[in-house]
Amino acid sequence: MSDVANDRPQTEQRSVSQKLSDEASLLWGAKDWIPTGIKNGFKDMYEHPVHAAEVFGISVAAGLMSTNPYGRAALYGLSALGVTAMLAPDVYSVWQDKNTLPYAQEDLGNKVGTTLAYAPVAAVGGFVGNRAAQVDWRGLYSRATSAASDTPATLTSEGAQDFFKANSTDLIDAKKQLYNVNFDKITEAAGRVVPTLENQAGEAAPPGSWVATRLDAAGQPVVENGMTNQWPVTEKTILKTYQTSPEQLQSTTNFTAPTKVDAPPVKMAPVYGKTNLKTPWGDMSTPQASAADRVLGALNKHPLGWLANYDYNTAAGEPGSSYALITARSFAQTYESLPQVVVSESTIDFPALAAPSLYGSLAADGWTPKQKGH
Repeated sequence: MSDVANDRPQTEQRSVSQKLSDEASLLWGAKDWIPTGIKNGFKDMYEHPVHAAEVFGISVAAGLMSTNPYGRAALYGLSALGVTAMLAPDVYSVWQDKNTLPYAQEDLGNKVGTTLAYAPVAAVGGFVGNRAAQVDWRGLYSRATSAASDTPATLTSEGAQDFFKANSTDLIDAKKQLYNVNFDKITEAAGRVVPTLENQAGEAAPPGSWVATRLDAAGQPVVENGMTNQWPVTEKTILKTYQTSPEQLQSTTNFTAPTKVDAPPVKMAPVYGKTNLKTPWGDMSTPQASAADRVLGALNKHPLGWLANYDYNTAAGEPGSSYALITARSFAQTYESLPQVVVSESTIDFPALAAPSLYGSLAADGWTPKQKGH
């Protein structure tokens, strides 16, 4: 028994500076074992996929916590504990007995390497959790279920106000792009029925009002899906939105004028589901689209159209009473959205679920929330 005891390496008495030197040797020597640890980590993931799943799940939970200040504080604390738990046994062992240095270097290097092997799994899990935590799941569900319904929502002026209030976090400010519009005054005593993109059956326009027609760069009427992009408009709106004067309106029945790009922005709410808007001049509707296209549009925040409120009270944050429905394609050609001071909740991007039957040319042009108005 005494012979065995005598064969054991004897622990030498070391000064603090010598112990610190040995600890440095521990950290420096551990690097040589890191490649072995990485190899062992990948081997462990291959032989025990459940371990990778556990790391992924824990990382998702960490990502979910990371968006909350208290959660981040807890993560910092847990990270510190994790690093301490990795280092402490080997650091303590070498501090107590220099003879354990070779074994401690191997052990620490393997642990660091294994951790690095699992790092990509943890990073993906953390990203997924962080993104998921930023999604307004209730809003996403509401948009998707509303878009899936085949029964159109019918809005009156009061209903449009309620719609604006219910979608207050998704409102945007949009201003006109610079383009030309031709105006033709309605002189018929019976007025005129004007087919529009939003109401193909036609909107009844009284005598004295005007028919506005969007022109392209060559000065020709813009045609969408076989229909001229036109709409009835009042003299008040023309003076507010286009570069003209009361004298010009009084002296002619047909003229062309560019938009006022410095006009006040228009507040708009996205419309994802089938919707009919009843206005004093007739009904307006969102374009036709399949339920699948509507749901995918809601998931990706690509609306069928926009509900524009032309007399929104910005100071009070209250919607007004003058509304119009604008198709997404027409909006893209006519408006551009202004940067928002408050960014609404993030969403999950579903690039693989693009619906070409609905977005087609918009996606090809790099679609962003920019679209039409009257």
